[in-house]
Amino acid sequence: MVRRLITLLLACALAACDGDAPGGVDAGPGGMDAALLDAGGGDGDGAAPGEDAARPDAATPSGPCGGEGAGCCPVGEACAEGLTCVGDRCVGCGAVGAACCLSEAPCGAERIVCDDGSCVACGAHDGPCCEGNRCSLATDVCFDERCVTCGGAGQPCCPGGACFAGASCLATGFCRGCGGTGELCCPGSMCRDASTTCDATATCRPCGTAGTPCCGGTTCEASAVCRVSACVACGGAGEPCCAGGSCRDGRTCGSTGTCGDCGGPTQPCCPGDACAAGAACSLGTCAACGGIGQPCCGSSCGAGAVCSGVTCVACGARGAPCCAGGGCGAGNVCGGDGRCGACGGVGQPCCAGAACDPGASCDAGTCRACGGVGQPCCGSTSCYTGGVCASGACAGCGGRGEPCCAGDACGALLYCNGGSCAPCGRRGEPCCTDPGVFPYPCEAPNSCVGGRCEACGYADEPCCASMSCGTGYMCDAASMRCVRRTSE
Repeated sequence: MVRRLITLLLACALAACDGDAPGGVDAGPGGMDAALLDAGGGDGDGAAPGEDAARPDAATPSGPCGGEGAGCCPVGEACAEGLTCVGDRCVGCGAVGAACCLSEAPCGAERIVCDDGSCVACGAHDGPCCEGNRCSLATDVCFDERCVTCGGAGQPCCPGGACFAGASCLATGFCRGCGGTGELCCPGSMCRDASTTCDATATCRPCGTAGTPCCGGTTCEASAVCRVSACVACGGAGEPCCAGGSCRDGRTCGSTGTCGDCGGPTQPCCPGDACAAGAACSLGTCAACGGIGQPCCGSSCGAGAVCSGVTCVACGARGAPCCAGGGCGAGNVCGGDGRCGACGGVGQPCCAGAACDPGASCDAGTCRACGGVGQPCCGSTSCYTGGVCASGACAGCGGRGEPCCAGDACGALLYCNGGSCAPCGRRGEPCCTDPGVFPYPCEAPNSCVGGRCEACGYADEPCCASMSCGTGYMCDAASMRCVRRTSE
Protein backbone atom coordinates (compact mmCIF):
# COMPACT_ATOMS: atom_id res chain seq x y z
CA MET A 1 0.00 0.00 0.00
CA VAL A 2 2.89 2.37 0.84
CA ARG A 3 4.45 1.57 -2.50
CA ARG A 4 1.21 2.43 -4.24
CA LEU A 5 1.00 5.86 -2.51
CA ILE A 6 4.61 6.65 -3.49
CA THR A 7 3.82 5.72 -7.09
CA LEU A 8 0.72 7.95 -6.99
CA LEU A 9 2.71 10.96 -5.75
CA LEU A 10 5.41 10.44 -8.40
CA ALA A 11 2.77 10.23 -11.10
CA CYS A 12 1.20 13.52 -9.93
CA ALA A 13 4.63 15.19 -10.04
CA LEU A 14 5.35 13.86 -13.52
CA ALA A 15 1.94 14.95 -14.78
CA ALA A 16 2.78 18.49 -13.75
CA CYS A 17 5.87 18.66 -16.02
CA ASP A 18 5.84 19.59 -19.74
CA GLY A 19 7.18 16.91 -22.13
CA ASP A 20 9.08 13.83 -21.11
CA ALA A 21 9.94 12.98 -17.57
CA PRO A 22 13.59 12.89 -16.52
CA GLY A 23 15.43 9.67 -17.35
CA GLY A 24 13.39 9.09 -20.48
CA VAL A 25 10.18 8.13 -18.73
CA ASP A 26 7.26 8.89 -20.98
CA ALA A 27 4.41 10.73 -19.28
CA GLY A 28 2.36 10.36 -22.38
CA PRO A 29 -0.16 7.70 -23.12
CA GLY A 30 0.62 4.64 -21.27
CA GLY A 31 3.36 6.23 -19.18
CA MET A 32 1.19 7.87 -16.43
CA ASP A 33 -1.34 5.10 -16.59
CA ALA A 34 1.41 2.62 -16.07
CA ALA A 35 2.61 4.52 -13.04
CA LEU A 36 -0.88 4.77 -11.59
CA LEU A 37 -2.31 1.40 -12.49
CA ASP A 38 0.58 -1.02 -12.95
CA ALA A 39 2.29 -1.38 -9.65
CA GLY A 40 4.63 -4.12 -11.06
CA GLY A 41 6.06 -6.64 -8.61
CA GLY A 42 3.89 -5.73 -5.62
CA ASP A 43 4.95 -6.51 -2.11
CA GLY A 44 1.51 -7.50 -0.90
CA ASP A 45 0.31 -3.93 -0.10
CA GLY A 46 -0.69 -3.17 -3.71
CA ALA A 47 -2.21 -5.01 -6.65
CA ALA A 48 -0.58 -8.14 -8.08
CA PRO A 49 1.86 -7.65 -10.88
CA GLY A 50 0.18 -6.97 -14.20
CA GLU A 51 -3.16 -6.04 -12.55
CA ASP A 52 -4.81 -2.58 -12.23
CA ALA A 53 -4.63 -1.06 -8.72
CA ALA A 54 -7.94 -0.38 -7.03
CA ARG A 55 -9.11 3.32 -7.27
CA PRO A 56 -9.97 5.30 -4.15
CA ASP A 57 -13.67 5.39 -3.08
CA ALA A 58 -13.80 9.15 -3.50
CA ALA A 59 -13.05 10.77 -6.79
CA THR A 60 -9.67 12.49 -6.87
CA PRO A 61 -10.22 16.24 -7.42
CA SER A 62 -8.49 17.78 -10.44
CA GLY A 63 -6.73 21.12 -10.03
CA PRO A 64 -6.22 23.00 -6.71
CA CYS A 65 -8.07 21.57 -3.67
CA GLY A 66 -9.20 22.74 -0.16
CA GLY A 67 -10.67 26.16 -1.12
CA GLU A 68 -14.38 27.07 -0.82
CA GLY A 69 -16.19 25.28 -3.66
CA ALA A 70 -13.06 23.29 -4.60
CA GLY A 71 -12.61 19.60 -4.13
CA CYS A 72 -11.52 18.20 -0.84
CA CYS A 73 -7.79 17.49 -0.59
CA PRO A 74 -6.95 13.74 -0.47
CA VAL A 75 -4.12 14.16 2.01
CA GLY A 76 -3.46 16.52 4.93
CA GLU A 77 -6.27 18.90 5.90
CA ALA A 78 -9.20 18.24 3.59
CA CYS A 79 -10.31 21.90 3.51
CA ALA A 80 -8.99 25.29 4.55
CA GLU A 81 -9.91 26.78 7.98
CA GLY A 82 -13.59 27.75 8.25
CA LEU A 83 -14.56 25.13 5.61
CA THR A 84 -15.57 21.52 5.78
CA CYS A 85 -15.82 18.68 3.29
CA VAL A 86 -19.40 17.89 2.22
CA GLY A 87 -20.01 15.70 -0.86
CA ASP A 88 -16.32 15.85 -1.86
CA ARG A 89 -16.47 19.68 -1.95
CA CYS A 90 -15.24 22.27 0.56
CA VAL A 91 -18.11 24.48 1.82
CA GLY A 92 -18.53 27.14 4.54
CA CYS A 93 -19.37 25.87 8.05
CA GLY A 94 -20.22 26.99 11.59
CA ALA A 95 -23.03 29.52 10.88
CA VAL A 96 -26.75 28.90 11.45
CA GLY A 97 -27.99 26.75 8.58
CA ALA A 98 -24.46 25.81 7.48
CA ALA A 99 -22.71 22.48 7.91
CA CYS A 100 -20.93 21.74 11.17
CA CYS A 101 -17.17 22.32 11.12
CA LEU A 102 -14.88 19.33 11.77
CA SER A 103 -13.26 20.87 14.86
CA GLU A 104 -13.62 21.04 18.62
CA ALA A 105 -16.08 23.94 18.10
CA PRO A 106 -18.21 22.71 15.19
CA CYS A 107 -20.40 25.85 15.30
CA GLY A 108 -18.77 29.21 15.71
CA ALA A 109 -21.00 31.22 18.12
CA GLU A 110 -22.79 30.90 21.43
CA ARG A 111 -26.32 29.43 21.45
CA ILE A 112 -25.52 27.62 18.13
CA VAL A 113 -25.00 23.87 18.23
CA CYS A 114 -24.39 21.05 15.74
CA ASP A 115 -27.59 19.06 15.10
CA ASP A 116 -27.57 16.21 12.58
CA GLY A 117 -24.62 17.73 10.69
CA SER A 118 -25.98 21.30 10.52
CA CYS A 119 -25.53 24.33 12.82
CA VAL A 120 -28.84 25.43 14.36
CA ALA A 121 -29.93 27.87 17.13
CA CYS A 122 -30.31 26.09 20.47
CA GLY A 123 -32.72 26.36 23.42
CA ALA A 124 -35.95 26.75 21.40
CA HIS A 125 -38.94 24.50 22.07
CA ASP A 126 -38.43 21.07 20.43
CA GLY A 127 -34.90 22.18 19.37
CA PRO A 128 -31.53 21.01 20.63
CA CYS A 129 -30.43 22.03 24.12
CA CYS A 130 -27.78 24.72 24.62
CA GLU A 131 -24.51 24.01 26.37
CA GLY A 132 -25.10 23.06 29.99
CA ASN A 133 -28.49 21.48 29.13
CA ARG A 134 -30.13 24.92 29.02
CA CYS A 135 -33.42 25.84 27.31
CA SER A 136 -34.91 29.28 26.58
CA LEU A 137 -38.48 28.74 27.92
CA ALA A 138 -39.14 28.38 31.63
CA THR A 139 -41.69 25.66 30.78
CA ASP A 140 -39.09 23.58 28.88
CA VAL A 141 -36.39 21.26 30.17
CA CYS A 142 -33.50 19.49 28.38
CA PHE A 143 -34.45 15.85 27.88
CA ASP A 144 -32.61 13.47 25.55
CA GLU A 145 -30.66 16.52 24.24
CA ARG A 146 -33.89 18.28 23.13
CA CYS A 147 -35.88 21.13 24.78
CA VAL A 148 -39.30 19.67 25.63
CA THR A 149 -42.31 20.80 27.70
CA CYS A 150 -42.05 19.96 31.39
CA GLY A 151 -44.19 19.95 34.55
CA GLY A 152 -47.37 18.28 33.32
CA ALA A 153 -48.51 14.76 34.12
CA GLY A 154 -46.39 12.32 32.06
CA GLN A 155 -43.83 15.03 31.19
CA PRO A 156 -40.31 15.47 32.58
CA CYS A 157 -40.04 17.39 35.83
CA CYS A 158 -39.09 21.06 35.51
CA PRO A 159 -35.81 22.28 37.05
CA GLY A 160 -35.74 21.82 40.80
CA GLY A 161 -38.11 18.82 40.62
CA ALA A 162 -41.11 21.13 40.02
CA CYS A 163 -44.42 20.06 38.50
CA PHE A 164 -47.60 22.06 37.84
CA ALA A 165 -50.65 21.85 40.10
CA GLY A 166 -52.20 18.40 40.00
CA ALA A 167 -48.87 16.61 39.48
CA SER A 168 -45.79 15.69 41.52
CA CYS A 169 -42.20 14.76 40.56
CA LEU A 170 -41.23 11.11 40.91
CA ALA A 171 -37.74 9.72 41.44
CA THR A 172 -37.76 8.79 37.74
CA GLY A 173 -37.64 12.51 36.88
CA PHE A 174 -41.15 12.49 35.40
CA CYS A 175 -44.28 14.27 36.68
CA ARG A 176 -47.20 12.09 37.67
CA GLY A 177 -50.80 13.20 38.29
CA CYS A 178 -51.53 13.75 41.99
CA GLY A 179 -54.41 14.50 44.33
CA GLY A 180 -57.05 12.28 42.75
CA THR A 181 -58.45 9.12 44.33
CA GLY A 182 -55.72 6.45 44.16
CA GLU A 183 -53.09 8.95 43.02
CA LEU A 184 -50.10 10.18 44.97
CA CYS A 185 -50.79 13.08 47.31
CA CYS A 186 -49.80 16.49 45.98
CA PRO A 187 -47.09 18.43 47.84
CA GLY A 188 -48.19 19.34 51.34
CA SER A 189 -50.13 16.04 51.67
CA MET A 190 -53.02 17.59 49.71
CA CYS A 191 -55.81 15.84 47.78
CA ARG A 192 -58.19 17.49 45.31
CA ASP A 193 -61.51 16.11 46.64
CA ALA A 194 -62.78 16.92 50.14
CA SER A 195 -63.95 13.30 50.43
CA THR A 196 -60.38 11.99 50.11
CA THR A 197 -57.38 12.24 52.42
CA CYS A 198 -53.63 11.55 52.21
CA ASP A 199 -52.88 8.24 53.94
CA ALA A 200 -49.65 6.86 55.41
CA THR A 201 -48.51 5.70 51.95
CA ALA A 202 -48.85 9.27 50.58
CA THR A 203 -51.83 8.13 48.46
CA CYS A 204 -55.21 9.88 48.26
CA ARG A 205 -57.88 7.51 49.64
CA PRO A 206 -61.65 7.92 50.29
CA CYS A 207 -62.34 9.19 53.80
CA GLY A 208 -65.11 10.16 56.21
CA THR A 209 -67.30 7.05 56.09
CA ALA A 210 -67.23 4.15 58.55
CA GLY A 211 -64.18 2.00 57.88
CA THR A 212 -62.20 4.71 56.07
CA PRO A 213 -59.62 7.18 57.42
CA CYS A 214 -60.82 10.40 59.04
CA CYS A 215 -60.79 13.30 56.58
CA GLY A 216 -57.96 15.61 57.57
CA GLY A 217 -57.26 13.17 60.41
CA THR A 218 -60.25 14.43 62.45
CA THR A 219 -63.52 14.58 60.50
CA CYS A 220 -66.16 11.96 59.61
CA GLU A 221 -69.69 12.14 58.19
CA ALA A 222 -72.71 12.38 60.55
CA SER A 223 -73.10 8.60 60.96
CA ALA A 224 -69.50 8.06 62.09
CA VAL A 225 -67.00 9.45 64.58
CA CYS A 226 -63.22 9.68 64.35
CA ARG A 227 -61.34 7.24 66.60
CA VAL A 228 -57.53 7.03 66.26
CA SER A 229 -57.62 8.59 62.77
CA ALA A 230 -60.24 6.08 61.53
CA CYS A 231 -64.01 6.60 61.13
CA VAL A 232 -66.20 4.15 63.07
CA ALA A 233 -69.98 3.82 62.96
CA CYS A 234 -71.85 5.64 65.71
CA GLY A 235 -75.34 6.00 67.15
CA GLY A 236 -76.35 2.32 67.30
CA ALA A 237 -76.60 0.08 70.34
CA GLY A 238 -73.14 -0.38 71.81
CA GLU A 239 -71.63 2.09 69.33
CA PRO A 240 -70.01 5.38 70.28
CA CYS A 241 -72.35 8.34 70.60
CA CYS A 242 -72.43 10.55 67.50
CA ALA A 243 -71.54 14.23 67.52
CA GLY A 244 -73.46 16.18 70.15
CA GLY A 245 -74.10 12.98 72.16
CA SER A 246 -76.81 11.79 69.76
CA CYS A 247 -77.91 8.19 69.14
CA ARG A 248 -80.32 6.47 66.70
CA ASP A 249 -83.59 4.61 67.24
CA GLY A 250 -84.43 6.25 70.55
CA ARG A 251 -81.27 5.16 72.26
CA THR A 252 -79.46 7.48 74.62
CA CYS A 253 -75.83 8.40 75.10
CA GLY A 254 -74.62 6.97 78.39
CA SER A 255 -72.03 8.41 80.71
CA THR A 256 -69.34 6.29 79.00
CA GLY A 257 -70.08 7.88 75.62
CA THR A 258 -71.80 4.72 74.30
CA CYS A 259 -75.34 4.49 72.92
CA GLY A 260 -77.60 2.11 74.82
CA ASP A 261 -81.11 1.48 76.15
CA CYS A 262 -80.52 3.41 79.36
CA GLY A 263 -80.40 6.98 80.53
CA GLY A 264 -83.49 8.25 78.76
CA PRO A 265 -86.75 9.22 80.48
CA THR A 266 -88.48 6.11 81.95
CA GLN A 267 -85.35 3.99 81.14
CA PRO A 268 -83.06 2.49 83.77
CA CYS A 269 -80.28 4.71 84.96
CA CYS A 270 -76.95 4.04 83.28
CA PRO A 271 -73.99 2.92 85.40
CA GLY A 272 -73.07 5.55 87.95
CA ASP A 273 -76.74 6.72 88.16
CA ALA A 274 -76.14 8.61 84.95
CA CYS A 275 -78.97 9.80 82.71
CA ALA A 276 -79.07 11.56 79.40
CA ALA A 277 -79.46 15.34 79.22
CA GLY A 278 -82.96 16.36 80.31
CA ALA A 279 -83.35 13.44 82.73
CA ALA A 280 -82.32 12.70 86.32
CA CYS A 281 -81.89 9.40 88.10
CA SER A 282 -84.48 8.70 90.82
CA LEU A 283 -84.77 5.29 92.46
CA GLY A 284 -82.89 3.62 89.59
CA THR A 285 -85.06 5.13 86.85
CA CYS A 286 -84.35 8.17 84.74
CA ALA A 287 -87.18 10.71 84.89
CA ALA A 288 -87.63 13.86 82.85
CA CYS A 289 -86.28 16.87 84.67
CA GLY A 290 -85.85 20.60 84.28
CA GLY A 291 -89.39 21.50 83.25
CA ILE A 292 -91.89 23.34 85.43
CA GLY A 293 -93.15 20.91 88.07
CA GLN A 294 -90.42 18.36 87.27
CA PRO A 295 -87.45 17.45 89.46
CA CYS A 296 -84.44 19.72 89.17
CA CYS A 297 -81.66 18.42 86.93
CA GLY A 298 -79.14 18.49 89.70
CA SER A 299 -79.53 22.13 90.65
CA SER A 300 -80.62 23.54 87.30
CA CYS A 301 -83.83 23.86 85.31
CA GLY A 302 -84.81 24.67 81.78
CA ALA A 303 -85.75 28.08 80.36
CA GLY A 304 -88.50 29.88 82.27
CA ALA A 305 -87.95 27.81 85.42
CA VAL A 306 -85.76 27.90 88.49
CA CYS A 307 -84.91 25.23 91.03
CA SER A 308 -86.83 25.70 94.28
CA GLY A 309 -85.81 22.94 96.68
CA VAL A 310 -85.79 19.87 94.41
CA THR A 311 -88.53 20.99 92.03
CA CYS A 312 -88.46 23.39 89.08
CA VAL A 313 -90.97 26.28 89.39
CA ALA A 314 -91.93 29.07 86.99
CA CYS A 315 -89.88 32.23 87.24
CA GLY A 316 -89.82 35.76 85.87
CA ALA A 317 -93.49 36.69 86.28
CA ARG A 318 -94.64 39.36 88.75
CA GLY A 319 -94.54 37.85 92.22
CA ALA A 320 -92.64 34.73 91.04
CA PRO A 321 -89.02 33.94 91.88
CA CYS A 322 -86.44 35.69 89.78
CA CYS A 323 -84.93 33.56 87.01
CA ALA A 324 -81.25 32.67 86.90
CA GLY A 325 -79.10 35.79 86.84
CA GLY A 326 -81.89 37.92 88.37
CA GLY A 327 -83.94 37.97 85.20
CA CYS A 328 -87.63 38.94 85.11
CA GLY A 329 -90.21 39.43 82.40
CA ALA A 330 -91.05 42.78 80.76
CA GLY A 331 -92.41 45.36 83.18
CA ASN A 332 -90.83 43.59 86.16
CA VAL A 333 -87.59 43.78 88.05
CA CYS A 334 -85.91 41.45 90.53
CA GLY A 335 -86.31 42.84 94.02
CA GLY A 336 -84.14 42.40 97.04
CA ASP A 337 -86.31 39.48 98.21
CA GLY A 338 -85.44 37.46 95.07
CA ARG A 339 -88.90 37.84 93.53
CA CYS A 340 -90.03 39.79 90.49
CA GLY A 341 -92.01 42.99 91.14
CA ALA A 342 -93.58 45.80 89.11
CA CYS A 343 -91.31 48.53 87.81
CA GLY A 344 -91.45 51.68 85.75
CA GLY A 345 -94.41 53.43 87.40
CA VAL A 346 -94.15 56.54 89.57
CA GLY A 347 -92.67 55.48 92.90
CA GLN A 348 -91.67 52.02 91.59
CA PRO A 349 -88.14 50.76 90.94
CA CYS A 350 -86.71 51.65 87.59
CA CYS A 351 -86.90 48.83 85.01
CA ALA A 352 -83.85 47.38 83.25
CA GLY A 353 -81.81 50.04 81.51
CA ALA A 354 -83.12 52.76 83.92
CA ALA A 355 -86.42 52.76 82.01
CA CYS A 356 -89.69 54.21 83.40
CA ASP A 357 -93.24 54.56 82.12
CA PRO A 358 -94.20 57.77 80.23
CA GLY A 359 -94.50 60.69 82.64
CA ALA A 360 -91.79 59.31 84.90
CA SER A 361 -88.03 59.52 84.96
CA CYS A 362 -85.46 57.29 86.71
CA ASP A 363 -83.88 59.07 89.65
CA ALA A 364 -81.50 57.10 91.87
CA GLY A 365 -83.17 53.79 90.97
CA THR A 366 -86.74 55.01 91.51
CA CYS A 367 -89.19 56.30 88.87
CA ARG A 368 -90.40 59.84 89.73
CA ALA A 369 -93.02 62.06 88.02
CA CYS A 370 -91.58 64.38 85.38
CA GLY A 371 -92.54 66.75 82.62
CA GLY A 372 -95.11 68.87 84.42
CA VAL A 373 -94.55 72.46 85.52
CA GLY A 374 -92.39 72.37 88.64
CA GLN A 375 -91.34 68.74 88.03
CA PRO A 376 -87.99 67.46 86.77
CA CYS A 377 -87.55 67.43 83.02
CA CYS A 378 -88.21 63.98 81.51
CA GLY A 379 -84.91 62.54 80.34
CA SER A 380 -83.35 65.81 81.53
CA THR A 381 -84.51 67.54 78.35
CA SER A 382 -88.29 67.45 77.73
CA CYS A 383 -91.51 68.71 79.29
CA TYR A 384 -95.20 68.38 78.50
CA THR A 385 -97.04 71.00 76.46
CA GLY A 386 -97.11 74.30 78.33
CA GLY A 387 -93.73 73.72 79.93
CA VAL A 388 -90.14 74.23 78.98
CA CYS A 389 -87.00 72.58 80.44
CA ALA A 390 -84.80 75.11 82.21
CA SER A 391 -81.96 74.05 84.51
CA GLY A 392 -83.32 70.48 84.75
CA ALA A 393 -86.84 71.53 85.82
CA CYS A 394 -90.02 72.20 83.83
CA ALA A 395 -91.23 75.81 83.98
CA GLY A 396 -94.43 77.35 82.57
CA CYS A 397 -94.16 78.88 79.10
CA GLY A 398 -96.20 80.76 76.56
CA GLY A 399 -97.89 83.20 78.98
CA ARG A 400 -97.25 86.93 79.27
CA GLY A 401 -93.74 87.40 80.67
CA GLU A 402 -93.03 83.60 80.61
CA PRO A 403 -90.37 81.88 78.48
CA CYS A 404 -91.39 81.14 74.94
CA CYS A 405 -92.49 77.52 74.40
CA ALA A 406 -90.84 75.17 71.91
CA GLY A 407 -90.68 76.69 68.46
CA ASP A 408 -90.89 80.22 69.93
CA ALA A 409 -94.63 79.71 70.54
CA CYS A 410 -96.71 81.99 72.81
CA GLY A 411 -100.39 82.30 73.73
CA ALA A 412 -103.07 84.57 72.19
CA LEU A 413 -102.17 88.25 71.71
CA LEU A 414 -98.55 87.39 72.58
CA TYR A 415 -95.35 86.94 70.55
CA CYS A 416 -91.88 85.65 71.32
CA ASN A 417 -89.56 88.56 71.89
CA GLY A 418 -86.01 87.66 72.95
CA GLY A 419 -87.09 84.35 74.51
CA SER A 420 -90.03 85.79 76.48
CA CYS A 421 -93.67 86.18 75.51
CA ALA A 422 -94.75 89.84 75.10
CA PRO A 423 -98.16 91.49 74.16
CA CYS A 424 -98.99 92.00 70.47
CA GLY A 425 -101.88 92.57 68.11
CA ARG A 426 -103.72 95.39 69.85
CA ARG A 427 -103.68 98.97 68.64
CA GLY A 428 -100.25 100.47 69.29
CA GLU A 429 -98.64 97.09 70.04
CA PRO A 430 -96.20 95.18 67.86
CA CYS A 431 -97.76 93.01 65.17
CA CYS A 432 -98.14 89.35 66.15
CA THR A 433 -95.85 86.92 64.26
CA ASP A 434 -97.47 83.47 64.69
CA PRO A 435 -100.00 82.77 61.90
CA GLY A 436 -101.42 79.93 63.99
CA VAL A 437 -102.33 82.09 67.00
CA PHE A 438 -105.11 84.70 67.08
CA PRO A 439 -104.81 87.47 66.17
CA TYR A 440 -102.50 87.62 63.19
CA PRO A 441 -101.09 90.06 62.63
CA CYS A 442 -103.42 92.51 64.43
CA GLU A 443 -106.77 92.51 66.20
CA ALA A 444 -109.58 94.11 64.10
CA PRO A 445 -110.09 96.85 63.27
CA ASN A 446 -106.35 97.35 63.13
CA SER A 447 -103.73 96.79 60.44
CA CYS A 448 -99.99 96.04 60.66
CA VAL A 449 -98.13 99.09 59.46
CA GLY A 450 -94.38 99.25 59.87
CA GLY A 451 -94.40 96.37 62.38
CA ARG A 452 -97.04 97.89 64.69
CA CYS A 453 -100.83 97.63 64.83
CA GLU A 454 -102.64 100.83 63.82
CA ALA A 455 -106.33 101.75 63.39
CA CYS A 456 -107.72 100.93 59.96
CA GLY A 457 -110.94 100.86 57.98
CA TYR A 458 -112.39 104.32 58.48
CA ALA A 459 -111.97 107.83 57.14
CA ASP A 460 -108.35 108.51 56.16
CA GLU A 461 -107.20 105.37 57.96
CA PRO A 462 -105.14 102.64 56.22
CA CYS A 463 -107.12 99.93 54.51
CA CYS A 464 -107.47 96.84 56.63
CA ALA A 465 -106.35 93.35 55.55
CA SER A 466 -107.53 92.30 52.11
CA MET A 467 -108.13 95.98 51.24
CA SER A 468 -111.20 96.06 53.43
CA CYS A 469 -112.75 99.07 55.17
CA GLY A 470 -115.49 99.67 57.70
CA THR A 471 -119.20 100.19 56.89
CA GLY A 472 -119.69 103.05 54.47
CA TYR A 473 -116.05 103.15 53.44
CA MET A 474 -114.04 101.72 50.62
CA CYS A 475 -110.31 101.21 50.01
CA ASP A 476 -108.72 103.63 47.59
CA ALA A 477 -106.27 101.52 45.65
CA ALA A 478 -104.06 104.46 44.83
CA SER A 479 -103.50 105.63 48.37
CA MET A 480 -104.39 102.37 50.18
CA ARG A 481 -106.52 104.41 52.59
CA CYS A 482 -110.24 104.21 53.36
CA VAL A 483 -112.53 106.89 51.84
CA ARG A 484 -116.26 107.36 52.25
CA ARG A 485 -118.21 105.36 49.77
CA THR A 486 -120.13 107.60 47.31
CA SER A 487 -123.55 106.65 46.05
CA GLU A 488 -123.73 106.07 42.35
